[in-house]
Order: sequence, then structure tokens, then C-alpha cells
Amino acid sequence: MCDYVQSTHPTEDVAYHRFHYDLFKGTEVELHHRPTLMRNLFDNRKLERWFNLFGPDSFRYLEDKGFAIPSVEFNRIFILTYIYRHFLFEGVGLRQVMDYRFVLSAMDNGQLIIDNYSKTLKELRLERFAGAMMWVLHELFGLVDEKMLCPMNEKEGRFVLSEIMQTGNFGQGDTRYKYKHWFKLRHHIAHGSHLLLHYPSEVIWTPIWLIYHKVWKWNKKRKIRLIR
Repeated sequence: MCDYVQSTHPTEDVAYHRFHYDLFKGTEVELHHRPTLMRNLFDNRKLERWFNLFGPDSFRYLEDKGFAIPSVEFNRIFILTYIYRHFLFEGVGLRQVMDYRFVLSAMDNGQLIIDNYSKTLKELRLERFAGAMMWVLHELFGLVDEKMLCPMNEKEGRFVLSEIMQTGNFGQGDTRYKYKHWFKLRHHIAHGSHLLLHYPSEVIWTPIWLIYHKVWKWNKKRKIRLIR
């Protein structure tokens, strides 16, 4: 994908999981070469291995619309991890949560399917957050038990819902950190402090991830300049 981007609309605006693609004037486009990520580098490796289980044949091609969409089996975990990352580090809104409700409602569950998802959630340390999301989806959008990935966690769900209501989409409604726009690391430390007991793995790995990502971006931009 990097070669395609640089040969069509060159850019140095890159991140670990996406390129900014200046295709349309006045419209922001992102090309994701990785669906999403986790900041714990070991869990991120597990997540990428899970993503790699879904090859081109797992996509549904909409020929009349000119693009393909992932399978529901893929989206059930992918969108959960996407909401999880936004919840922890950027802020998530109810519209993203509502989208997830439709994904979960789109496929029937069997015991083998649920067992497979339970194993994946455990490996990725997502059991607690998934249980919280099931409660939020049930309380706000009427998700029935038969469509859930795992049992509801009401206590954690109430905490997650409170955070969602305070932060909003991309944290635009969060007024708790006056300095969040001028010192990213300090914001992450402050925002993560009250999430530490709930989701310690991702929070503890954040300083390491920020350094790793800075080095990764520097190396990627250097390679892009060499290609040019």
C-alpha cells in the first residue's frame, strides 16, 4: 500500500496503521494498511495474527457499489477493538456504539461461535471491556442476550457509559484536562490515571508505545524520502 500511496498522492503523513491520502480536495481520506492496533506490543502482535486469519476471500464484494466490506465475523472483534482504542485514548461517541449494535445483530450465534469469540477476547485482554459494552448495548439500544459476544458486566458497563457521556466523539466534550491540546504525553498520563485500575495493560504500555511509534514514523518517513 505504501508504494501505491506514494506513486499516486505522495505523503509523509503516516502512522502505524494508516496513511492520509490526499485524493479529494477538502475531504479527508485515510487508507488503513492495518485495521487498528493495541498499545501493548505483545497484545498487538496477537491482534495482527487474528487479523491475518481473514484473507481476501472473507470480504464481500459489492460490485454495483465498487468496493468490498469485511465479514461480520471479522467486524465483531475489529469494531470492538476500534471502540476500545478510542475509549481509552481519544474518546468515543454513542454513534460508534450504536453502529456496533447493528454488527452484533447481523449474525446468529452458535455455541462454537461464542466459544471461539470468548477465547479471542481472553487472548486480547478484552473480556472486561466486552462485558461492559454488552451491558451498554443492552441498556441503551436493546441488544438481546442471544446476540452478545459474552455475558454483560453491569458494574464496568456503568463506568464505561459514564466515560462515554463525558468524553463524546474524539473527546470533544471532555473538559477535564485543560492542557490536552498542548502536551500529548501529559494528557495521556492524566487521562490514563483513572483508567489504570480498569485497563492496566494498555495504560501502562502507553509511554512505551508513544516512543516506539515516534521511532517507527521517523524510519517510515526516511524510507519514503529515499523512494522519492
